[in-house]
Amino acid sequence: MADGPKKGAPLSGKGKSLLGLVLGAGLTVFCALYAVPRYGNTGTVLTALALAVTGYNAYFAFGGKHTPPEVRQQAEEADEQAREEARLQIMALEEQYNSGLVSYEDYIAKRQEIISQL
Repeated sequence: MADGPKKGAPLSGKGKSLLGLVLGAGLTVFCALYAVPRYGNTGTVLTALALAVTGYNAYFAFGGKHTPPEVRQQAEEADEQAREEARLQIMALEEQYNSGLVSYEDYIAKRQEIISQL
């Protein structure tokens, strides 16, 4: 038996955008065909909102240049982890320097190396 996606697994950012695009397009058609003739200006406003939702999701699904908020948050968390790891490495290096295990030149060189990796 092949393993497929886990049941109830959340969609990726692009998957959410594609789902929003499909639902937004369906809502736009529904509003244009049903709400506008029945409710007039209110239906027109609803159609415009549905079209905006569709456009927003299409932008994230096919734009490629901009990342959805979930992906940005994951990248920020990874950056924060890297900064914390660098901080810990520098603290350990500082302890080695203060205890005389590392020369000043080696301390500065290694510190610059750690910082340049960020």
